[in-house]
Amino acid sequence: MTKPTEKEMFLALLDTLHLPRELVSHWEQYAPKKIDELTRVTRLLLSVEIPLPTLPDAMTHWKTRDWRGKQGGMPTPTQFGEFAAVWWREWHQTQETLNKGQRSPRWRGGFDS
Repeated sequence: MTKPTEKEMFLALLDTLHLPRELVSHWEQYAPKKIDELTRVTRLLLSVEIPLPTLPDAMTHWKTRDWRGKQGGMPTPTQFGEFAAVWWREWHQTQETLNKGQRSPRWRGGFDS
């Protein structure tokens, strides 16, 4: 799997946060600080190497774990980015823990102890 570009991650972040492109274009002209925030979050997500297809999963987890999400609210880009980065790290730690307990099959079909 190839690493996404900054533009690809930025667009995936917009889709995940349900931010229309027209609104973002408006922000470019009238609210550049909001674009700066989106860019910082994009770079955070790139730095933790979260795959693009998992962003919706991170949003689902945010909606079920964060009190604002439980009330139906949407996160700010920063709230989502920070949550997604931590969630992705926890997911990796869980996978490593699960993989430690697996035994490797030997060539004759038995398991190593």
